[in-house]
Amino acid sequence: MNILVIGSGAREHAIAKALDKTADVYTYMGRKNPGLARISKIYKVGDESDFDSIISFAKENDIEIAFIGPEAPLEKAIVDELEKVGIKSVGPKQE
Repeated sequence: MNILVIGSGAREHAIAKALDKTADVYTYMGRKNPGLARISKIYKVGDESDFDSIISFAKENDIEIAFIGPEAPLEKAIVDELEKVGIKSVGPKQE
């Protein structure tokens, strides 16, 4: 299973470390976290509010589910946008 973790902090690192035991972890980070980069099969550094870039990265890597750590993309409805393109997400919808 290909899983996307969005974020670059300790929370995301812990999530990725746990998921890495049973899945391929891909990470989209706002800033490079070296530990998280080592865990990731592929990572990208970019704006965590740039949903077009995140969705493109997810599609390129056949992501099946996304875990969103930071609050900012959640507030801007990233879960809604990912689900519109068929990517299930762990996180609340905007409503």
